[in-house]
Order: sequence, then structure tokens, then C-alpha cells
Amino acid sequence: MTANGRHGAVIRKSEDLLRPERPPFISPVDAIIYEAHVRDMTTHLKSGVREKGKYSGLAERGTRIERENITTALEHIIEMGVTHVQLLPVNDFGSVDENRPFMNYNWGYDATHHFSPEGSYATDPNNPFSRIEELKNLIHTFHEAGLRVVLDVVFNHVYIKEDSPFEKLVPGYYFRYDEHGLPSDGTGVGNDTASERAMMRKYIVDCITYWAEEYQVDGFRFDLMGIHDIKTMKPSGRQLTKSILLFLFTGKGGICLHLFPMRKKRLWPMGNIWKGLGFLMMLFEKR
Repeated sequence: MTANGRHGAVIRKSEDLLRPERPPFISPVDAIIYEAHVRDMTTHLKSGVREKGKYSGLAERGTRIERENITTALEHIIEMGVTHVQLLPVNDFGSVDENRPFMNYNWGYDATHHFSPEGSYATDPNNPFSRIEELKNLIHTFHEAGLRVVLDVVFNHVYIKEDSPFEKLVPGYYFRYDEHGLPSDGTGVGNDTASERAMMRKYIVDCITYWAEEYQVDGFRFDLMGIHDIKTMKPSGRQLTKSILLFLFTGKGGICLHLFPMRKKRLWPMGNIWKGLGFLMMLFEKR
């Protein structure tokens, strides 16, 4: 798509015949995951990164603090000895003007278009190819450096419900409402998506499958997984962990207060429902 999601684009898939193989990994319990924000990792004035705040900037090799022997960005991550880089949301989000990316700041938990990479991290947000090619190159660079990539994904709510393609397509279907017809607010941001509905469930499964296959990512961390129903989470994770060796599938645990039967919620105390699902506890998630 073009800058700020103004126009969609139909493009030919790139030829990724030389994709690096996923780095070797023995067991999920051996994962050492480092959470990183594309912009934060690259914007320091002395970072040595040329393309600051961009996918291509995080993919730069050999970066160091000027006049000092201190590694930065990707080189620093490699030096720490982690196995996985967990990128804060890199799908398209709404609060940053992609044509003026340094005017506003956001972590990216205000999703607008889940299938498209975020344009503010691209060198040319108006060129639909730019965001795609540069994010793919970043992931390939991580793999070449021996690092696997986990994406932080946000399906539990959208940036602005009324402007969402979901609401425009079928008003009232993709979101939960209370007995008074008001939007459910278990997320705390004004709307909850309804993963228990067939087409929302299909959307989530199709989306993560697309990212895993097309961008070659190695795992997902679901934001506010407690908003989603168990029936959606099970097939989502099983499909990927079976097809991709040692694929990580984790989520933010906890009880989310929303209008959905307790027995159908994905709660961290119910982790024994599906062997293979991991939970990231709040104790270790404080930023």
C-alpha cells in the first residue's frame, strides 16, 4: 500500500530464491528472546546507523558508536548472544504519519492493516515495494547473522473501530458488543475484536500463515492473547508449529475482562490445554 494506507496496491511477489535458511535451534526452552523496536534501535545520533528509524538501518552491519568500540543496533544484538529478536509491531499501524515519521512516536499497537508492513520504517513509504523488500531484507539479514525473528502481533483491537476495514465491510460483525449495543472494552482501548466469529478467526489464521510463509518469520507473540478464544488460538499455533520446525508461538497471558464466556478464553493458567503454547508473564514484560 501507499503512505498512511491511502491506497492499496496489487504487486507481483518478489523472487526470494536465495533466502537464507532458518538458523539452527534445538528447543523452545532454549530461546533467549530480545524485544526490539525498529526505530528505537537505530535513531541514536551516535549509533553509526545511516538509515535511522528504518528497516534498512537495523539491517546495517558493522555499526558502532562514533570514536568508541561499542557496537550498536544489529551488531549489539548479535554480541549479546540471544537466539531470537522479537520485533514490536511491524505491520501497518495508524498513529504515525508515514510521510513525516519523526513527528510522532508509537510502539505500533494501533493496528490498521495487518497484512502490510508499516511504512514509516521504509525509505520510501509511497512505494509499495519499499516496505516489503526492506522488511524482508531485514529478516533475511537476521537469519544470516544466526538470529530467528518473532513478530509481535496485535489482533485483539484496531486503531479506530469506525474507520476499520472490518467495520466498513460488515458493520458489527468483527467486534464484540455488550447487552446495550456498546463496544466491549476488555482491551482497554475502546474495542475488542471477535475472534470467535468464523471470518475473524479465518482472518487471523490466514494472516499469521502469510507472514510465516512470505516473510519467513520464526514465531509470533500475541498481544493480549486473553482477548482471543481458545478455538482460534489452537489451530493458529498448531498449523505453524507442525509445518515449520521449532516455530515459537507465545502470547501475553492474563485474564482480560470482556464479554466472552470464561471457559472459551485463552488464559495463562490454562496452558495445559495445548502443549506447545508459551506465555510471556507480565513480571518479565515491563518495558
